[in-house]
Amino acid sequence: MSDLILYHRQKMIPQIISADVLEGRRKLGREDARRYFLTVVDPEVSIYPHMTLEDEAKLFKNTDAFIPDTEKESAITSGLLSYLDNVREDADLLLIANMAKILVIAAESRDDLHEAVYQKTIDTIIDSILDLIFKE
Repeated sequence: MSDLILYHRQKMIPQIISADVLEGRRKLGREDARRYFLTVVDPEVSIYPHMTLEDEAKLFKNTDAFIPDTEKESAITSGLLSYLDNVREDADLLLIANMAKILVIAAESRDDLHEAVYQKTIDTIIDSILDLIFKE
């Protein structure tokens, strides 16, 4: 299952982030980042909304690929931020990583959340992430 998630992540990134951005010819802004995070939890294109917390627990039990790792997660978050323009100098990489995990957990736990405000919940989490990333 962890291999499936890693494959999906590698396949999804070029679909979300264009080649000119991946090759460093252009940077993304706040609204582009918002679309990226919305795509991460979009059931039409992402695997995460189709998983449950129980699925995640099985992954944690069977592999160390998803165990919290300060260096690895800082590097991944820093890599993501390298595609963005107007990033805060004091961006807290681990806090951003944790908030991104919370976004995914919310999508995986949709059935446990109030459906009437689910999208508002997702939007609020994303706004919080964006506030951590971007300068005013």
